[in-house]
Amino acid sequence: MPRATVSRGWGNSGPLGFCLKLGKHGKLVDNPCQRFRSGRNNADKARIKELERENKELRTANEILKKASAYFAQAELDRLFSR
Repeated sequence: MPRATVSRGWGNSGPLGFCLKLGKHGKLVDNPCQRFRSGRNNADKARIKELERENKELRTANEILKKASAYFAQAELDRLFSR
């Protein structure tokens, strides 16, 4: 059985799938696959961190807008029923 597993969601496509199909574990096959995985993981981690930060900012902005909307809706109701 190959050292890298398919259970990570890679399926049988891409460079890792190619390495799995070869069924060889020599340095010639393992190193390019490992470099691909490690390079992609670092780029993915940076992108995920950036997206999480953006997501947090958007959630905060959304919460502020919800509170402002509720405040102005209540003010409008108070204005309409105070006449």
